[in-house]
Amino acid sequence: MNTLIFKDGKKAECLSVLGALRFVKGAERDCLTFNFNADNITPNKVMSLFSDESKISEITVCADNESNGFVYSDYTLFAGLEIKDEVTQKENNTSPQSVTSIIAITMGQINFSEKLEKEKNEQLEILLEISADMLGGAL
Repeated sequence: MNTLIFKDGKKAECLSVLGALRFVKGAERDCLTFNFNADNITPNKVMSLFSDESKISEITVCADNESNGFVYSDYTLFAGLEIKDEVTQKENNTSPQSVTSIIAITMGQINFSEKLEKEKNEQLEILLEISADMLGGAL
């Protein structure tokens, strides 16, 4: 079990976090897939956890019983949501197979040029607000 700690301090428990390269929004990107136990969380709740870009711009993943973990930055591009069954214990001569329903959300990392463009747009919005204030809201 892993604990996810979002930038706003909110926490969530997930079964695993897997990294891979995937083609998302026209580019090959580093992606993280967060696997949740479907018995403990709904797909809508998973989507809401990852819907606010400002809260997921930094996600700390802490493995079992760790107080600090690894920080992943800029994994803010939604790349997919999947509900699937996963074998958690194979059948053997003493016990049956165990299957768990998984909700998997995949998030892609924004690249350098996208990050610069976002920062420039934020600066432009601030300048527009200042200009509007100076002109008495005329913009």
